[in-house]
Amino acid sequence: MMRELAIPEGSRSASRRVAKRRRLRAAATVGAWFLGSRAWFWLVAWAALHWLPHAYVVAPPGYLIPWALPSWLRAWANWDGYWYLSIARDGYAGRPMATAFFPLYPLLLRAVGGSVAAAVAVSQGAFLAALGLLWTLAAPWGEATAQWAVAAAAFFPTAFYFSAVYPESLFLALSLGAVVAASRGRWPWAGVLGGLAAATSVYGVLLVPALFWYGWSRGPRWRWPLLWLGLIPLGLLAYMAYLGAEFGHLLLFLSVQAIWGRHLAPIWVGLSEGWRAFVATLGSISWDGLFGPGWPSVTPSNLWNFALTAWAVVGLGLGLFRIPGPWLLYGALVLIVPLSDPAAGLPLMSLPRLVLAAFPIFLGFGGAMAKVPEFRRLYFWFSLPTGALLAALFATGHWVA
Repeated sequence: MMRELAIPEGSRSASRRVAKRRRLRAAATVGAWFLGSRAWFWLVAWAALHWLPHAYVVAPPGYLIPWALPSWLRAWANWDGYWYLSIARDGYAGRPMATAFFPLYPLLLRAVGGSVAAAVAVSQGAFLAALGLLWTLAAPWGEATAQWAVAAAAFFPTAFYFSAVYPESLFLALSLGAVVAASRGRWPWAGVLGGLAAATSVYGVLLVPALFWYGWSRGPRWRWPLLWLGLIPLGLLAYMAYLGAEFGHLLLFLSVQAIWGRHLAPIWVGLSEGWRAFVATLGSISWDGLFGPGWPSVTPSNLWNFALTAWAVVGLGLGLFRIPGPWLLYGALVLIVPLSDPAAGLPLMSLPRLVLAAFPIFLGFGGAMAKVPEFRRLYFWFSLPTGALLAALFATGHWVA
């Protein structure tokens, strides 16, 4: 019988020191990208509020815009932000249109007081957690890939939504938490976090096929724990049960999408209509069309709707030979679902924001940036000015996504 080889105490201590240094280096890198990107977007928003025309801001019925807030804080609660704040205060009762916005984020806002400042703090904290989890997921491909994946997420052109009164940062943190938990064999946590993600956005249920594929491919020992994935749809089903009791319509959150002209169509229809809208808008864009005062124009968004959808597809494509198939599947589904539900006049409406849920695109960009320094420059040459334009539009009440 072979005896176990004892590991010298000195070797164990050295390994612990190396692991500690790696954790500290990871925390410092994540923190630096987080602070740098948040400072960039906040500076852009501050400058826009002081020097650019403001659009007419609309609040949900029965909700008053908190004009007394400092302008730099109020900037992060435009558009859907006011809906989430109003739901945190008043709930959904009597407002079918509000059911398009899933409940976990406003419930969390209510728990912390429901103010704009508290909501922004929640979004920021969730985004910091998401970046840490993204690093953890990317680390097996090397520290360079992990670092640049975090950078890609922090400076994606619509990453300012991670600071706004929107659920994007919360959803990204929960979905990444579910994936990281599954990768470590902690299936109960994967199910719980996935269920919370599904209560934050309908895209949470897209984790089920990806996590099932991942677990099944690991062999028979991993298959029974896959039953924990049954917890994920419960987040959506709980919301549907509430809608059935309150409004008598289990799928009301889907049917109200018709208000924005959304309709089911093959994916190529969404892409072709998005391209035609992009070309038609390209020749008619003007400064007043972008930043004119009064009622904001939504037509210019056809430009970045198509451009950032294409940019997200590039990110996913860059990961084809680097990212495991289950995560590629999830990223593809996150893109396919909204592409199959185009809106009249704005075929790719909200895609620049919705693609933020597809964390595999950041893994793809991170891998490319780690290997090709020139691609890093390309990424930031595109993302910094595009992000500055879109953050300035959002801060001044103009429509982005």
